[in-house]
Amino acid sequence: MSIPLPIPGTNHDGSSGDCIQIKHDLQNLESSLTFWQNKLKSTPGPSGPGTVRDQIQQTINLLIQEIEATQATFNASDCLVPLTPPLHHVVNILIVMDGKFDPTHPAFGHSASFGPGDMVRTDSPSADAYFGLSEVIKVLTMSTISMPIKFSVIKAHRDKDPAGYADFNNFKFDEADLSFYDEIWLFGVGGPGETEDLSETELAAISRFMAKGGGIFATGDHEDLGAPLCGRIPRVRSMRKWYMEGDKNKPAAAPEAPLAVGPTRIDTTRPGHDGNLSVVPFDNQSDDIPQTIFPKFYAGSIPHPILSTSHGTITVLPDHMHEGEIITPWSLSETLTFDSQSFIEYPAKDGLQTVPEIIAQALVLPHTTPSYEQAHVGDPDSITTEHMFGAIGAYDGHTVGVGRVVTDSTWHHFFNINLIGDPIAKDSKKQGGFLVSSKGKKALNDIEDYFRNIALWLIPTKTQDRLFASLLWQLRITHPLSEVLRPNRVFNDDEMLQIGRLASQALSRTLPTWVPLLFILNYLQDSPLGDAIPPHPWSQQNAPQAGNSINFAKLTEAVLGGALVEIVKQAGDTSSNSPQDINEQIRISVAQGISYGLGVLAVRLEQEGSSLTRLATGISQALQNNLQPQFNK
Repeated sequence: MSIPLPIPGTNHDGSSGDCIQIKHDLQNLESSLTFWQNKLKSTPGPSGPGTVRDQIQQTINLLIQEIEATQATFNASDCLVPLTPPLHHVVNILIVMDGKFDPTHPAFGHSASFGPGDMVRTDSPSADAYFGLSEVIKVLTMSTISMPIKFSVIKAHRDKDPAGYADFNNFKFDEADLSFYDEIWLFGVGGPGETEDLSETELAAISRFMAKGGGIFATGDHEDLGAPLCGRIPRVRSMRKWYMEGDKNKPAAAPEAPLAVGPTRIDTTRPGHDGNLSVVPFDNQSDDIPQTIFPKFYAGSIPHPILSTSHGTITVLPDHMHEGEIITPWSLSETLTFDSQSFIEYPAKDGLQTVPEIIAQALVLPHTTPSYEQAHVGDPDSITTEHMFGAIGAYDGHTVGVGRVVTDSTWHHFFNINLIGDPIAKDSKKQGGFLVSSKGKKALNDIEDYFRNIALWLIPTKTQDRLFASLLWQLRITHPLSEVLRPNRVFNDDEMLQIGRLASQALSRTLPTWVPLLFILNYLQDSPLGDAIPPHPWSQQNAPQAGNSINFAKLTEAVLGGALVEIVKQAGDTSSNSPQDINEQIRISVAQGISYGLGVLAVRLEQEGSSLTRLATGISQALQNNLQPQFNK
């Protein structure tokens, strides 16, 4: 049965109005308010007049005033849906980098900034003296993902940001409250002697963060760049090659990291527009031609979520002359001890142990790589040996109650010089990177999706639960659902399932389909339906069981439809409620709606008489036992 849709963008009386624009303005203001509230919480120091904290508080006060005025305008406009949403849930990401920069000897060592990098445009040995991460910061903090989730980034430098863009310098993990963060991203820029190793107490602090569900991203570059920051962290240490032979911290069984030069270097620099396949200049890393990567596919055709977008599979990354390498662990049975605290590196749950995977490989092509810039070291003599290598690794710790981990072969996939160009490149087009052509921009869009996907996939389970409820709340006020979900309307089961399909279609226009699916499966995992719901398509425990295969689209539509119908049914006028009360009301409505949607799904599956009998029976038994309140996380 189809649901008649009113004319989009109208008020109750059918007249056109500014409701949609006011709604967008209000959402943007509330997003900004949440960002600055979190910024205030994470900013140390005094709060007196003229201080940084005082300036942030003044910004918060102005935003609150503007929100109140905009809300009053919305209410006075008699718009279709009362719009007092819950606060946007913010995912807090701590990004940490290292590397000492000496301005008197700028060519020494490796260092990086959270800003745009060294912008010196004269070619000299001291040019490109430090790298920049500002594009990644921009992608995360200005994300266009259409869901009630914002990434708040705190930037910490273990040494000192050469350009002053860090929120904190000389950062120590054991001096920070890591429980404030959902994720920690580690850019190990310096090698031994170029920065300090993590202390035992810092390693213990990070290990506790991971054990409690916090997500970790980690990367370095060739040889032992990144070892001081990342080389001893549980799981991270054994998912990538970090060490050279002779390093005091190198585990005996750990393989040696790839060299920077020579025929065995991991060189992904791609031939340029000149068509020369045998001589590929170093600065081609800054042109508009990416390298091709080769994702692992599950169930024949499904890439890992990190490499999945709303429009397909991510198959490109920036190229670079000497990358590191992702590996699978040399041991799955070790226990690490830091500061007298022990941590099982790869824990098991219910007898099942999740292990890291290489989710994408890349290809080294045979050629020499001369550098025509004094600031960069190439290899004009050695022809690389063609071979495949691990480019991206992932560990799904959620299946065993700990945090997820992502590792990447090089931070050159993230630095500006490989994304938007090299200021000292002799070819002016290489000063613009992927931005100089339409093909380059398309590749850059996919690479930026990769950055966002890392941030989404690493979100801890407890944060995912809150985000799921907020996602449903926002869905009800997006087109065409805002035109369908009118207050006081009663929906039958067919209409509820159609609403679920509309919701799924609306999400797929702006989000990879894996985001709502994983949120749903995570939400159901610890519920009475945990045994009835099969694992997600990427699970290492996804072996088919008789009577338990499922079309995940049906599950998604039933959950979304039931929850949305119940939210609108229970929402009413929330204008007098606090954000906390509204959030609680939404969570209760979501739990009740999911029970309704799954109940309808169970009946339909039984009627179909398909191979989904076990799933249908599991749903029915759980609901008949009145276990629904346990959904309310």
